[in-house]
Amino acid sequence: MIESGSYAVAFSEIRELYDKDKNVDDLLKAYIDACLSDDQYKRVVQAFELFSDDAFSDTEYFIGVIDSMASSQKSHYAYDVLEILLDRANTEAILTNYGY
Repeated sequence: MIESGSYAVAFSEIRELYDKDKNVDDLLKAYIDACLSDDQYKRVVQAFELFSDDAFSDTEYFIGVIDSMASSQKSHYAYDVLEILLDRANTEAILTNYGY
């Protein structure tokens, strides 16, 4: 397990790139994958807000993140991520793709 402070430093660096109008979508996915593997779900929610609108077209990835979080003991964070996803992405496409 990675020390929690390492996640804070990584997020700070990603945030700095984001603030400089850099595309950080790939970095965010790697960061989120690491957070998920260490049950750092609160950090996943923070990271989700930095994705570009274009990134949300990859609904399969994002639904996978939500599924991972929903099956954990910290499932309440999955609702926060789902709310961001539905607010930022093409909600109709997401719901249609997943049978809703």
